[in-house]
Amino acid sequence: MNFADCFTVLGLYDEAGPAPITPGFEACGVVESIGSDVTTHAVGDRVIGLKRFSCYATVLNVEEDFVRPLRDNWSFAEGASFLAQAFTAWYALCVLGAMPISAKEQSRHVTSARRAVLVHSAAGGVGLQLVEMVRHIGGIVVCTVGNEEKAKLLKERCGIPRERVIVRGVDDAADGLEKVVRERALAGEGGLDVVVDSVLGRNFEPGYNLLNTGGRYIVMGVASMMPRGGLNIFRPSGWRNLITLALNYLRRPSLDLAQSINDNKTVSGFNVSGLFSEMELVKRGFKEVDQMELPRPLVGRKFAFEDVREAMVFFQSGKSKGKLVLEVNGGEE
Repeated sequence: MNFADCFTVLGLYDEAGPAPITPGFEACGVVESIGSDVTTHAVGDRVIGLKRFSCYATVLNVEEDFVRPLRDNWSFAEGASFLAQAFTAWYALCVLGAMPISAKEQSRHVTSARRAVLVHSAAGGVGLQLVEMVRHIGGIVVCTVGNEEKAKLLKERCGIPRERVIVRGVDDAADGLEKVVRERALAGEGGLDVVVDSVLGRNFEPGYNLLNTGGRYIVMGVASMMPRGGLNIFRPSGWRNLITLALNYLRRPSLDLAQSINDNKTVSGFNVSGLFSEMELVKRGFKEVDQMELPRPLVGRKFAFEDVREAMVFFQSGKSKGKLVLEVNGGEE
């Protein structure tokens, strides 16, 4: 499950088009049949598939180029938690963020012996992939999370020291994000080279200010605008959520483009589903992600397929860690 799925169901995702629409970008299972010209997969193969919507289904038709083999020791839930998140993280970090794909490649960059990256919502599905990629590259990763439990997860799973994890609204409550990152997380040794932001709220400005000359700010989501529930106008909670959504939209950060020229900084945004038509880019992303040999993803919680509404409510709560997965038939392998 992704934030895009929730925005789609709420009618707030332009890429989805008009209703009816079936959400979902990734799935994992067994090949039941193949086309006559398919050569890379066979009936019975355990695979991961990407698709532009429609993955909330029990049977899928997926193009051959968007199907990858599932690693032998991975579960279906882990497979469904990996490919879309890893591709998203790769595109943000290595394409828009211009980071090398390995520590060896980074060593060839004379000016980039030290690359510092700030990852917002680092304990989520994409966030954890970003953290692992920065570690793989040999860079310094600074993280923001929503609570102390998620900070503990980053230390135990990824080895990120507590001083480089900022619990939003707690660690930065007194001095603000900019000062905490600069003085505590980076120990006064310069600023950031890349910020990857899936929240796009009040921390945009301090993150932008922390960028070094030539730094890149990558926006891939607007979780700060996500309502904590439905938008049913026939319920009081629906009206409250609508008002909150409207206020968050009006308060969204803005940037003076004329000033950005003098700042020598880049701000880029992307929607991963809009990249699926760029087949050469997709193939390159899959190849480079494979080369990184990333660890298995964290499946934070599983829900039965028929409990999708309950799953979305939990996802909107902001309490999830890692990836939230919907299982068909109990996730039978």
